[in-house]
Amino acid sequence: MVEYIKDYLKYYENLKNEIDIHAEKLILSSQCELDTINLYRSKFLNKIQSITATILKNSKNQSNFNFNQEQIFCFFVPRTNFEIDLKIFHSNIFGFLIIANHFIDQIVIKFLKKDFNKEIGFKRQILLAGKDVIILNLFRNLIENRTNNSEGLIDLSDSNSNLLEKFVIKRNFIESFDKYDFEVVKKFINLNQLIHCDFEFNSLQEIQENLFSGLNGIKKFSLQLEEECSLKDKCFDGLNSLESIFLEGIFCTEISKEFFCGLTNLSHLEISYSNILNLGKTTFDELPNLNCLKFISNDFESISDSSIK
Repeated sequence: MVEYIKDYLKYYENLKNEIDIHAEKLILSSQCELDTINLYRSKFLNKIQSITATILKNSKNQSNFNFNQEQIFCFFVPRTNFEIDLKIFHSNIFGFLIIANHFIDQIVIKFLKKDFNKEIGFKRQILLAGKDVIILNLFRNLIENRTNNSEGLIDLSDSNSNLLEKFVIKRNFIESFDKYDFEVVKKFINLNQLIHCDFEFNSLQEIQENLFSGLNGIKKFSLQLEEECSLKDKCFDGLNSLESIFLEGIFCTEISKEFFCGLTNLSHLEISYSNILNLGKTTFDELPNLNCLKFISNDFESISDSSIK
């Protein structure tokens, strides 16, 4: 436990130094008034001090204290780019102190900093594991929803209060996910409030069976693929509440009925810009409530009459 406490103290000392250095750089650059810089700096350092005291107090009552376990955690996202209008920061000239309910890996924090400051020449997400890609995009969504009235402090430490209706993953370079990567979502948000997932993958090579089951409860799902990706049967299994699916760029010549297994409440299905060639007579047998089927720019060679009855 002593080593974990040392790591913890070292992290927060480095975090306070990072904020101090950022404040000094802003003062030297004359980007904003001294009083404004000192206000942000004091606010952030006081909050870190409070968090540090709370966790140290809690650690005394834990024989197996672990820096990576679920507990309050914070990190700093500075504003470093003043050459373009960064809407994410609004009138905030200093940056954000993000308070989370779980440890966030440093590489995810690094990507968030670069992403929010629109830094070019850094291939977003190409070095991240699947779970980290999900956390990165989840925090981007959560932070974007809180920045307008945050005054620099964004408190995401209570997952039940983190309400996100739509979870968006934009273009990225992830090639694969592990089966349970999406299970991490429920650690950070109130999953009961998540309605819509909109994912765009331009390098994904495979979507496994039950991959999205950790998102059970969503009503609407949009999936756009830009390169050839193998979609396994039952890849949407577990999304029992799903009512609408929009699929674009499906690179498989035929879809079996097992592809839609588990989607008993699905009523709307749209498939576009895909290379599906054949629709068999049992393709939609697993969709008893389907009442709207839409195809856009698909190169079908054969469609069984009974498949769309």
